[in-house]
Order: sequence, then structure tokens, then C-alpha cells
Amino acid sequence: MRLRHLPLALALAAGCLATGPAANASSSAAAFDAALAAGHAPAFALEYDGVMHQIAGLDRLEVELEGPDGQPGAIYAAQVDGRPATIVRLGDRLDIAYDDEKASAAGRAKRSGEWIPDYAGLDDLAGMGDENPPDPEADQPGGDGLNVWIFLHDNANEPDHARFVNWYTAWWLKEMKNDVIPGKPVRVFLKTRVPGLTDLDYHAGTQVERLHDVHLRGFEYVDGVGGHPGPLTRYMLFVDKPAGNWGSNAVGVALDRGKSAMASRTGPRHIVAHELGHTIGGVHEHAQTFPCASSMAGYVLATISCRWYTSANQRNIREFLTPLL
Repeated sequence: MRLRHLPLALALAAGCLATGPAANASSSAAAFDAALAAGHAPAFALEYDGVMHQIAGLDRLEVELEGPDGQPGAIYAAQVDGRPATIVRLGDRLDIAYDDEKASAAGRAKRSGEWIPDYAGLDDLAGMGDENPPDPEADQPGGDGLNVWIFLHDNANEPDHARFVNWYTAWWLKEMKNDVIPGKPVRVFLKTRVPGLTDLDYHAGTQVERLHDVHLRGFEYVDGVGGHPGPLTRYMLFVDKPAGNWGSNAVGVALDRGKSAMASRTGPRHIVAHELGHTIGGVHEHAQTFPCASSMAGYVLATISCRWYTSANQRNIREFLTPLL
């Protein structure tokens, strides 16, 4: 098993998102729920970010989403003011992201002004040696779908969970469900305040040790809440700043075809898809970097996120997951 990193150069490549302040998102969520309850879907007016919008063609996606409070969330495709958009309803928040948002708009993540001109995205591997602890899920059967547990570090600075999902995972969920493993469940569980995990000192020790902590402590949590861990379960710790032990310019790390990953919010929009991709068969070699950076791209200079895997990486992931389904 090998270790994967995503370079800090990718931080130059984040796209953009149209979202409103948290307070407005909360009141918009109540209005959205009321419109659905009144039977106004698929067309109604909604105030969001202080502006009235026309919502039409509302279509709830067949993906499974659970928030930190244990309550289910929902992801919708819609036309908002005549433009294709994705709406996430989670907790007490609502978030709207236009699917065709231009790259010139304000970005979501913090960015680095540094990049490595000779970085090709293929030199970020480290041998695991004899550091592998026993896998508690090794003898468990597969499952009916892919289960991803994302733990937000206590210092991750991600208070708006609907916005987090819309920025990093909603489009990934749609791609996985529609194009990679169609007909199979894909689930995302977003969790906060998990002692021993979301307060993990990921800066300490080595990256390999901390990735094993994410796996083993994630497994213990999921098993403890009846979440049915197994070969199709993945664990990610999402943090604010990268750790020095990740290596120079890295904004994410993952165990190659392992079950755990860490990602920093200083990375690009596809940082979650990238690091998760390493745990399910995606590779840098089958990525593209022009005219946009596909989700497994390991080198990007001033390029926005495509928000999809290349067809070759879709095939890699499908071939990796299918025997477990």
C-alpha cells in the first residue's frame, strides 16, 4: 500500500460557488421546506441571499446524505432563474450552487501563491513498509454501495454544512451515482465533534500513522453507531491547514487503495474527490489538466476543477468497486 498526496499547487485551481450568508441560508431552508410541503414544487419563488429566485424543474437526486445531527439531507437538481443549479438541504441550512458558474467569480477556498513548475503529479508516493496495522474490516463482506464518512476537524472552519456538501461532494455524488456505479447506492455521512477523531493532532508523528488513526478510529465510530463498516466504507478527516508531515506543498494525503484520507480546505474544489479517488482505484496517470483539472489531476496551474473523473478513471474506479458490490 502506498501513500498519495495532492500538491499545494492545486490550490490555484479552485472554482467558484454562488452562496449566501449563513443566516439567510437558514431562513431560506424554512421557506424551501414550506414550499415543498405546500405542494408548490416543481416551480416556486424563493428568497435566497436577499434576492428572490425562481425555482423550477426541482428533481431530488437518488443519493443518500446524512448530517452531523443524524438527520437525512437531500440534494436536488433544479433550474434557478433559468440556469442549471444544485440545491443542498441539510440540517437547518440551504445552499444553492449554479452548475455553470464562471471561473472569474469569487472562489470558495483559500489559495496558495506557490506552485512547483516541475511537479508532474507522479512523484508523490511513499512506501508503507511494515507500518500497516491489522485491518479490522478485512474479513467482512462487501455491501450494496459505497459509504463515505467525512469527519470535519474541530478546527476545520466549516460551520455551514450544506455549503460544504454543495462545494465538495454534491457533484461527486451525482457522478458516482449516474456514471461510475449506476444503480448502486452512494452515501455520504458528514460528522462533527467525534472525540479522538475530529480533535486528532494530525500534525504529530507521521502522515502514515495519522492516516491509520483516521481509519481505525473511524471504524470504531461507525461500528459503534451501527453504521455497518466494511470493504466499501471510506473515512476522511477534513481539516483547515495542511500538516507539515504531509510533505512539501501537499494539501491532501491518502492511502493508495486503502480506506482513509485527509484533505485540507486550502486545496481546490476537487480535493475531496481526489483523495477519495485514491482509495477506490483512481490514478493520476489517467487524469487531465487542460482545459480544466479532472478530479485525479496531480498538477494544475491556474486551472479550474472539471468536477468529474476522466472516462479512464471512471472505468478504473468501477472495476475496483464492482467486485465488492
